[in-house]
Amino acid sequence: MADDSNVMKPDVININGRCYRVLEENFIMDDEFEKDSDYTHESTLIDNDYNHVEEDNIEETANGYKFYMRVPNRCSGMIIGRKGSTLKQLQQETETKIKLPTSNSHSDHKNGLTCITGSSKRNIISAKVRIELLVDSYRSKSLPTHFVMVPLSSKHVIDKYNQFKNMVAQDFSQCSGIEQSIMQVPQRLHITIVVLRLLDEAEEDRAKQIFENCSDIAKKHLKANEHPMVRVKGLEIMGDDPSAANVLYAKIHDKIMQSLGEDIADRFTTSELTGKDGPRLKLHATLMNSRYRSLSTGKAEFFDVRDILKEMGDFDFGSERINSIHLCKMQKNADGQYITVASLTL
Repeated sequence: MADDSNVMKPDVININGRCYRVLEENFIMDDEFEKDSDYTHESTLIDNDYNHVEEDNIEETANGYKFYMRVPNRCSGMIIGRKGSTLKQLQQETETKIKLPTSNSHSDHKNGLTCITGSSKRNIISAKVRIELLVDSYRSKSLPTHFVMVPLSSKHVIDKYNQFKNMVAQDFSQCSGIEQSIMQVPQRLHITIVVLRLLDEAEEDRAKQIFENCSDIAKKHLKANEHPMVRVKGLEIMGDDPSAANVLYAKIHDKIMQSLGEDIADRFTTSELTGKDGPRLKLHATLMNSRYRSLSTGKAEFFDVRDILKEMGDFDFGSERINSIHLCKMQKNADGQYITVASLTL
């Protein structure tokens, strides 16, 4: 007998700040994406707040309605599917026509819009939401491209970090997976606030605008001429097995910076640009990361930090006054620094 509780209490998801009830139906994804997609069985999405959907953006035409939305070019393959099968199924089940911009239609990030046409606004909204789900699935599996961070650049903190690096090289190089290449470069030492997965230039522009608008958050948390003083002390790993760690980081201590960082992270999470909803923000400064390994085999290469945590778990890197926050690309410039897209002066 079917479980009626799922019908009476369907799952609710949040897309672009709106809640949708999820009613399961058979929607088989194309084999090309079935392994990686969270949407092997697509869902009928009913807007809990339908009357407040942006209907003003849906144009009435002689044959029904039309709506334009921007879809990152790299997501087009997922939406089209093998031999057009996914797009065909989307159109059939939502009773709409979906036209993606083509390479010869000058589809840059300013005018490369996807057009959805249909006989009713509800059908168009259904198609729009399904496309957003596919884009969200693609984003969640993409590598991070940008991040919001606070540089740690004071002489005292950098000197203490170099001391830490030398002690690791001298006393713990015999531990499995420990080598100099997995250590953070001193000039890139930073506090991470939130990681973003941006799919095109337009999303970078949007992230930059969101970041610049975070100046109101800074004003809320900081008094005039006040700058947070963070303490960088103690070691911790991402995960729960210190014998097979991917990341070792220094803990950050400051209530003002924690609250400020949480509000900035929440704003980006709400924007749907992070790709993943993680736990509440834990401010940290990455010290060692297996992804930095110079001779990577392409597989997960863990390192053993049990002895480091035992002997140096309370290592004190000192304190630093924070004067700015940056939105950066996960790319380096000629000087080895992360490329800054935008900055906020505190």
